[in-house]
Amino acid sequence: MLVMSAGADRYEAIRVMDRALSRGLRVEGVKTIAPLLLSIIRHPDFISGNFSTRFIEEKYEELVRAFREKTTDDEALKISQYIAEVSALGPQPWM
Repeated sequence: MLVMSAGADRYEAIRVMDRALSRGLRVEGVKTIAPLLLSIIRHPDFISGNFSTRFIEEKYEELVRAFREKTTDDEALKISQYIAEVSALGPQPWM
């Protein structure tokens, strides 16, 4: 699945994406990484355009802390953390 947004400028496109991920996104049958995506697009450095291809790696702990999970066992959070780790750090020793 691909999610894209557009707007008159960068800030408007980010606002549209935020709204889509936090209110309008409904995916059934599979888990999503919406919590990770929201923490990325809400990060001040991302909003200001101050980021690189190493953004997730550099901000990993901060991004994960920004998740608003219901419980510490939230399955979506676990999946998002796994994807963030692999994306940012490459294959892990336990793989």
